[in-house]
Amino acid sequence: MSHSLLPRIISRITLYHTSILSPCGLLTFIDTVYKMRRWTQKFSKGDISVTGLKIQYSIPPQVLPIFEAFEREGVEVYLVGGTVREILRGLTQELNDFDFATPTSADDTSRILRKAGIRPIPIGIQFGTIGAHLGELRIDITSFRKGEEYQPHSRHPQVDFGGSIEEDLRRRDFCMNAIAMTKSGDLIDPFDGVKDILNKHISVPQDPERTFSDDPLRLLRAARFVSQLGFSVVPSVKKTAHRMSFLITTVSRERWKMEMDKLLMGEDVHRGLEYMLETELLNFMMPELTVLRGFNQTDRYHHKDVWEHTKRALKSSVKQIDVRWALLFHDIGKPYTKSVQDGQVHFYHHELVGEMLARSLMFRFRFSSEQRKKVSMLIFNHMRPNMYDDDWNDSAIRRLARDMQGHVFDLINLSRADITSQRPETVRRGLERLDKLEHRVKKVLEEEEKQPLLPKGMGTAIMEHFGIQEGPEVGMHMKKLLKAVDEGELEPGRDYAYYLEFLSKAGNT
Repeated sequence: MSHSLLPRIISRITLYHTSILSPCGLLTFIDTVYKMRRWTQKFSKGDISVTGLKIQYSIPPQVLPIFEAFEREGVEVYLVGGTVREILRGLTQELNDFDFATPTSADDTSRILRKAGIRPIPIGIQFGTIGAHLGELRIDITSFRKGEEYQPHSRHPQVDFGGSIEEDLRRRDFCMNAIAMTKSGDLIDPFDGVKDILNKHISVPQDPERTFSDDPLRLLRAARFVSQLGFSVVPSVKKTAHRMSFLITTVSRERWKMEMDKLLMGEDVHRGLEYMLETELLNFMMPELTVLRGFNQTDRYHHKDVWEHTKRALKSSVKQIDVRWALLFHDIGKPYTKSVQDGQVHFYHHELVGEMLARSLMFRFRFSSEQRKKVSMLIFNHMRPNMYDDDWNDSAIRRLARDMQGHVFDLINLSRADITSQRPETVRRGLERLDKLEHRVKKVLEEEEKQPLLPKGMGTAIMEHFGIQEGPEVGMHMKKLLKAVDEGELEPGRDYAYYLEFLSKAGNT
C-alpha cells in the first residue's frame, strides 16, 4: 500500500473526535460551512447542464411527506445514494426504494415519523437506520455517518455516526452515489457525481485505497455497476482495484452472492464479468472460470473461446437468475474433457464435470439448497434440448419434462442463449428446433393435465398396499409406474388395482 496504517489511524482519530468547542474545531466548522456554500449547487428541479450534457429530473411527490415531517421539526433530511443517481438518470418511475440521510439519531427519526403519522420500522437501529412505508414505496432513513468499516468475513459494518452531510457523502462508495438532494431539488455534489453520471464514469470520492480497504465489497460492486448501468470504471480506480483484488477474500460469501445476483441480471453482464477478469477478482472468487479465457473449442459448432461464448450467452439470455447462474457455469467442464478423435473435437460428459464443479462453487457462494438443486439440474441437462428432433415421441418429451421437475422451460431458454454461432443459418435452425420442442412440451403437459398418466392419490394407495411410510420408497414405485407408462408397458389413466398389481408382480420377479 502507498500509505502506512498508522498515519491513517491518526487522521481518522483527528477527523472523528475534533470538538467544535476547541479552536481547531471552530476553524474546521467555519471551513465546512464555507465549503458547503460552495458545494451546494442550486440546480432547479428541471435540468442540469455539465460540459454541454443535460439532465432533467424531478423529485417524486410520493416522498414529500418525509421531507415535510423533518421540516416541521427543523431537522435537515436529504435524499442520498443510488436514489439520487437514478432520479438524475431519469428512472424515477422504476424506483421503489428511497434512501434518506439525516443528522438525527435513529430514536429521534422514529419520533419524527410517528409524529407525522408514519409508522417507523426498526430495520437496523444499531446501524442508524429506520425504515418506513409510503404506500408501495420503501423508505430507509439513516443517521449521518462519518465512516464505516467491515471486519473480515462480517456482513455488518462498524459505524461511526455524526458529522456533516459532506462527511456522510465522502464515506460512500462511488461519486455517482455521493450526491444529496433537498426537498426543493437542490443538489449537494462535492465530488462531481453529476459529471460522472453524465459521462458514465465510476470514480470514488476519496483515495481508492481507502475506499476499497474500508469495505472490500466495493471491489465487486464496481463490477456490478458496470453490468447494471453500462458505466466504465476510471483507469486510476481500476488500477487500484486490480492491485487490491485479493481483499475480496475478506468479504462474507453471502455478500458475494448478493452482488453477483445483481451483476448477472445487468444489461451489460458481459462487461461486468470482463471487468472481474481484468481486475483478477475472478482469480479469488471463481478461479474455475479463469481457465475458460483463451480455451478454444476449435470445432465446427463453436467459433469463440469458452469465455467469450459464456459472456455472449449470458448477454442474450432471459432475465431469470437461475438460468443466468447456470449459463455462467454450463461449460466450465470443457477444459477437463476435451478430446480429439479422427480430427474431431469432443467434450464428452462436460455437462457432468461442469455440474460437479458448479456444485462446489455454489457451496462457496452459500446458495440455498433449492437453488443449488435447480442450477445443477439445468447444467447437467443443458445439452438435451439441442438434441431434439421430430422423431422424439411423446414419451421422450414427458421424460424430459419430468426429469426437469417443473423447470423444463427454463432449460429451453438456457439452450436458446447457448446458440451463439456466427452463422445465421445455424442460429435460425437451432432456434426453430427449440421452438418446436417448447410447443410439444406445452402440448404434452396440457394433455397430461386433462388426463393424468396415473390416478390422483396413487402415492397414498402405494403406501397402504405395501404398508410403507411416505419417503423415497414411494417415489421409486411411482417412477417405476411412470416409466412403464412412458414405454407403453402400461396403459395411462387406469384404476389403482391395475397399477398395484403391476408393482406386486414386478416385486416378485
